Formats: sequence, structure tokens, C-alpha cells
Amino acid sequence: MNLDKIQELGGKRLRSAVESAVERGYDFPMSSAEALRRHGIGRVGLRILDSLGMIIPPPPDPYEGLSVRAINVLENLNIADKESARKAILEGKLGPQNSLHIRNYGIKAHREVCVWAGLPEPITLAKTCLVCPHCGGNVPFSAQRRAPTQ
Repeated sequence: MNLDKIQELGGKRLRSAVESAVERGYDFPMSSAEALRRHGIGRVGLRILDSLGMIIPPPPDPYEGLSVRAINVLENLNIADKESARKAILEGKLGPQNSLHIRNYGIKAHREVCVWAGLPEPITLAKTCLVCPHCGGNVPFSAQRRAPTQ
């Protein structure tokens, strides 16, 4: 570890932070979260240490590309990777038909998880409008749900 190079690029404060971390028994390279939280190294110092190869790159995110809602559903169901999600969808354990039992998992989240897991996007039927027999206009969906009064 070249402390003179660290001081040249980051100054005395960065050098003293690195020296104190080494004195306390921490080894470099270390994760960026550890450097930020435990050792008082700021964002600029973190970039300098990263350029010197003293920071470990973060692990890849297994849920890359999913929304927070879909991630929460998968974590609550203990589904950690694409293969187990694909298996659950194909077995019928994970799908919009089970949405009454799985909180926040509707057709949009199902479509998102299918694309993420490498399955074809599910086809959904378009909603059809009723035509009013009196005026010929479209009947709103909220009016369709009401029971007819006679």
C-alpha cells in the first residue's frame, strides 16, 4: 500500500483515515460501504481508493431490472433467483391466479417477473366495453359491476 500516493491524490485526511483503518486491523481492499461507514472516508476519498484498486466492487444485484414491488413479493416468497422464479411460475405457484394469496402481486408484477425470469410475456385479454342500449355510448366499468335494478 502506497501511503504517499494516497496523500498525493487525497490529502492528509485520507491518508490518516487509511492509516487508522490499518492500525485497527482492517485490510484493504475493502467494500465501499465499510470504507464509508467505519473509517470516515468520504465519497471523493472512496473514488480515489477505488482508482488505486483498494475498494472491492459490490456484488451483482440478483433482482436487477425489477421494481421494488416485484422484489418485495419475491423476497416474501423466498425466491432468490431467476431459475426458482421460472420454476414457481411454470408450476403455477406464482401467478395472477394466486394473487388473492400473494399481496401486491397482480398482472403487472407478474408480467414484469415473467420478462425478468426469461419467460414469454403473458397475454391478457383486453377489457370489453358494454354498449348502452339507449344512447349507443360506452358503459363505464364501474356501472357494469352494479347489479341491474328492476
